[in-house]
Amino acid sequence: MKKDYFVCAGIAASLLISTGSAIYSYILSKKFKTAIDTIDDYNEEIESAVEDIVNDAYEETKTDVKNELNRQILNLDISEVKKQIIKEASEKVRERLEDYVVDALGEAAVNGNLTEWAKAEEE
Repeated sequence: MKKDYFVCAGIAASLLISTGSAIYSYILSKKFKTAIDTIDDYNEEIESAVEDIVNDAYEETKTDVKNELNRQILNLDISEVKKQIIKEASEKVRERLEDYVVDALGEAAVNGNLTEWAKAEEE
């Protein structure tokens, strides 16, 4: 009888320990899950806050860069570039006109109109 009592007590103790262990594990897993959820929530809030700050800084920087570029563009002196472009363009036009005149004189000489052209120039 004492033997049965110890066996029953052992089984009861074992069941209590298993139950306690299961309850403890459940509580720990609940707390762990709650902690993980809380960390996830904070991470989302931090990410959102950082994104907002970066977007604001980007907009400010974009505006500052745009203003600075406009200021520098307005301060550029392009007069030398303009003179160079005019000079090169006029040289190309002169070369083309010379080519046309030479071609026209050559054609007039071939066709025999050169003497008529020269007479018209003298008058």
